[in-house]
Amino acid sequence: MRRVITAALGIVASLTLLLSVYSLNAQELPHKPGLIGGLRRDTDGTLVTVPPEPPAAVPAIPPSSIVPPAVSPTRPPTLPAAPHMEIPSRQPESATSRPPDRIKCPADAVACVEVSAGTGQKQIPVTFAHPFAEGAIPQGIALRAMDQSGQSLPLQMDQPIRHADGSLRHAIFTTLIPAGDASGHRVIALLRGGQSPTGPPVDPLAAMGNRHDVRVDLDVYASQISVVTFGQRSGAPFIKGEMVMLEIGDDPHDRYSVTIDDKTAGNSFEPFMKLAALFVPAINAGGRFYAYKIGEGGGYEKIWITTRDKPGQAFQVRVRYGGKAQITVTLAQALEPRRHFSASSLDALRAAGAKAPRWLSGPVASEVVLSTPFKTTDGTSHPRLAARFYLRAFAGDDIVRTDVVVENDWTYAPSPRNDRYDVTITQDGREVLRTRDLEHYHHARWHRVFWTGATPPDIRHDARALIGSRAVWNYDTSLVVPEQTLAREMDDLRKSDTGLMAPAMLTEYQPMTGGRPDIGPLPRWSALYLISQDRRAKQVMLANADAAATVPIHYRDGKTDAAVSMDDHPFLAVRFGRTANGPDALPPEGYAETPWTPDDAHQPSLAYLPYLVTGDLFYLEELQFWANWNLLAMNPGFREQSKGLLHALQMRGVAWSLRTLGEAAQFTPDGQPLKQYFERHLSRNIGWFLAKVVQANDPEHDPPLHFLPDEAHNDQIAPWQQDFMVVTLGHLADMEVAGSEEFLKWLAQFTVGRWRAEKDGYCHAMGPGYWLKVRLPNGGYVRNWSDLFKANWPAVTTCPTALIEKAYPQSYVDVGRASLAVAASFKVPFAKDEYRRLVQESPELDKTLPDYPNWALVPRE
Repeated sequence: MRRVITAALGIVASLTLLLSVYSLNAQELPHKPGLIGGLRRDTDGTLVTVPPEPPAAVPAIPPSSIVPPAVSPTRPPTLPAAPHMEIPSRQPESATSRPPDRIKCPADAVACVEVSAGTGQKQIPVTFAHPFAEGAIPQGIALRAMDQSGQSLPLQMDQPIRHADGSLRHAIFTTLIPAGDASGHRVIALLRGGQSPTGPPVDPLAAMGNRHDVRVDLDVYASQISVVTFGQRSGAPFIKGEMVMLEIGDDPHDRYSVTIDDKTAGNSFEPFMKLAALFVPAINAGGRFYAYKIGEGGGYEKIWITTRDKPGQAFQVRVRYGGKAQITVTLAQALEPRRHFSASSLDALRAAGAKAPRWLSGPVASEVVLSTPFKTTDGTSHPRLAARFYLRAFAGDDIVRTDVVVENDWTYAPSPRNDRYDVTITQDGREVLRTRDLEHYHHARWHRVFWTGATPPDIRHDARALIGSRAVWNYDTSLVVPEQTLAREMDDLRKSDTGLMAPAMLTEYQPMTGGRPDIGPLPRWSALYLISQDRRAKQVMLANADAAATVPIHYRDGKTDAAVSMDDHPFLAVRFGRTANGPDALPPEGYAETPWTPDDAHQPSLAYLPYLVTGDLFYLEELQFWANWNLLAMNPGFREQSKGLLHALQMRGVAWSLRTLGEAAQFTPDGQPLKQYFERHLSRNIGWFLAKVVQANDPEHDPPLHFLPDEAHNDQIAPWQQDFMVVTLGHLADMEVAGSEEFLKWLAQFTVGRWRAEKDGYCHAMGPGYWLKVRLPNGGYVRNWSDLFKANWPAVTTCPTALIEKAYPQSYVDVGRASLAVAASFKVPFAKDEYRRLVQESPELDKTLPDYPNWALVPRE
C-alpha cells in the first residue's frame, strides 16, 4: 500500500524560523525570565526570538496511522536510549538565600578544602587539585595536611606546576582520612612546613592482584545508511504537480510519495529542505526503516535512512520521479555484521608492567595511564576504537578508582568514521553499565568512573582562595546564588540527556547565537559553582565537561599518544581547508555525520575549571584537545602553517582561542612535552599582536584609538568583541603570560575611552554599541573620538541621557562592566572610575547577576 503525504504543512514555517536564527555576526543574548528559547540581535540591530530546539527523537507510529510530519530530530536516536548518569534527587527548595559557609581555615594555612563523606568506610580517599598565587609557596617549601581537630594526615603532591619565580602554581594532592573521621564535614588544611610522606610508591599491580578488573565489551557493527538528496541548487527545479516516490527495500508497504506544491516547488535549498522533511515522519510510521536529519538546518535537502533492526539487513532505495530535478541516492555506510571486541584494565596493567606512565605516584596513591586497543578473541585490534584506563590505587585498604575512557580519536586511523556498538562494562565480574546501539562519533570519546572499596567524597574548595590564586577571573564572591537557581540547574541537568555520547546541557550547534548560558569567561554553570561551591553546581559543571568529550575535536597522535602536534604536521587542517594531498593529509572519511558543529567564535570553557579543582587527567586532556583544535581547525595558509597564528579569526574567535590556549599552556604539567608546545604557540600569538599592532607605529595596523582591526570586517569592529579580548588578556596577565599585560593596557584604552570620551565628542550613552564603522571615506582609520561618533551617528547632535542598550545578563552593558573591571585591576587610567559609573547606571543588572553570573567580574584590589 502506498502512503501519500500532503506537502502543505505547518512544518514549513517552523523550519524557516529555525534556520533564520543562524547568523555568525550576532551577539549572544541571554534567556529572560519566562522566555522559551532566547534572543539574538540580527546584523541590522533587530532582536529576533530563537525558538527552542526540536525534540531529540521521533516516536514510533503504528503502520496504519498517517499523521502530519513534525520537525525532524537534529540527531539520530539511540535505540534504546543510553542510560543517564546517576543524579541525586532534588533537595528541598528554600525560600531564603544565603552565601555558602566559608570554610573554617586556619590563619596560617595556604588553602583548605572541606570533605563530606558518608559512614561505613574504613578510609576515605581524597584527591583534589589547587592553584596558588605567585610567591605563596616558594620553591623548596614542603606542605603538610592537618584536619580540623589538629590531626596530621599523609599528604602526597603530584604534577606540580611552577610560576616563573619557582613558586608553586598548581598541584594535585592526595590524602586518606582514617576511620573515625569519615562522617560529616571535615576540613583539610594545607600548611607550609613538614615533610612529604616517605616509603615506596603504591604498586597498582600489587593492589589489583588478581581480584580487581574492569572489563569493557563491545559488539561492533554497522547498519546500512543511505542518503537521499533532493534537488541541485543550480539545477532544474521541482515543478508544482510533480510526484516524487521513494521505494525502500522489497516490501510494497514501504512506498512513500509527495506531490510538489507551491512550497516545495523551485530549485533552492529551502524547498528542497521542506521536501526532504516531508518524507521523514512517513518513513518512521512504518516498522522496518528509520529516517532522520542531522545537524544545523537538519542537513538541509538530505535525509538519512537506515534499518530499525540492528545491524539489520541491506536494502535498496529507488526513486520514482518523472521530472527534471535531480534526486540522488548514495550509500553512506555499508552493512557490517557484529564483531566482539574487549579490553581489560587488568590485562592492560599486566602488559604495561613497570613501564606504564604514572599520573600520580607516591606512598599514598599511584595512578597509571593505560592505553590498549579493543581486540577480538583471536587478537585482532579494532582500527579506530581504543580503551584507556586511568587506574588509581590507594595505600592500605583495598581501594581502587578506575576511570574508563573509550576513544575514537586516532588522527591517522584509516577511514575515520562513526562506529556503532553495544557496550557492557563489568567491574570484578559484576555488570555496572550496559548500553545498546550507541553511535560513537569520530574523533570523540566518553568516560565513566568506577570505585572499588570506597565511595568518593564531595570536596568543596574555598572560592576566595581559588580566585585569589589568579588562576580564574576575579568573580564577585559577595553574590548570593539563590537556592531556586541551584535547584533549577539540577532539574535542568536531570531533564537533559547525560548518557554516553550525549550533549547534556551543551549547545550542539556552537555557532548558534541567542540565549547561551555557556558564553562568557566561564559558562553560567561554572560561574555558579565557583561562587556558590554548591555540590549541585559542581555536578552540573562536571556533567557538561564530560559531554564536551563527545564533540569531534579530539585528534590523538598514535606515535606520541598525545594531542597531535602542528609542529610535526604543519599542513594538517581538521575543519576549513582540509589538506587534500601530502603527508599531513587526513585519511578519507567514512560515515562521519554528527549533530555537533564546534566553533572558535562561540566556544565555551568546558574543561579548565573541572581540571583546576579535580586534577583528573581526563579533564586536562579535554583542555589540551580543545586548545589544539583551535589551532588545527584553521586553514594552514591563514595560520602560517606550524606558526599557529590566530589573528585571521573573528575577534571573538581570537579571544576564546587565546583563552583556551593560555589555560592549556599554563596548566599543563611542567614535565609534559605539550607544555612547551602550547607555550610556544601562545607566545607567538601574543608576539604577533605586539609587533603588528601594539608596537607597530603604523596607522594602518596601530589605530590611534587603540582598537583591534577585525580582519573579518575591514571597515567596522564590534566593541563587545574587543571587550572579550580585554577580559581574556586580563586572564592571561593574571597568569603572568609574557606580553599580555602590555597588550591589555594598549587595548583597554579603547574600552575605557568609549565610556569616557564624551568631552572629546563621543557620547557616553553609545558605549554599549553593537557595530562601529571605523574607517573614513578616504579608507583610513578614524583618528579621534569625534570622527568615530560622526561616522556612526551623523544625525545625533545631542548626547542621550540613557544608555542605548538595556542592562541584563550578557548584554553589552554586562560585558562592558566586566571588561572595565579587568582594566581597573591592571590600573588602566580611569578604568575604575568608569566601572563605578557604569555600575551606578545599571542597578537592574545587579539583581540578575546572582542567577546569571557569567560576566560578574569585579576589580581586584
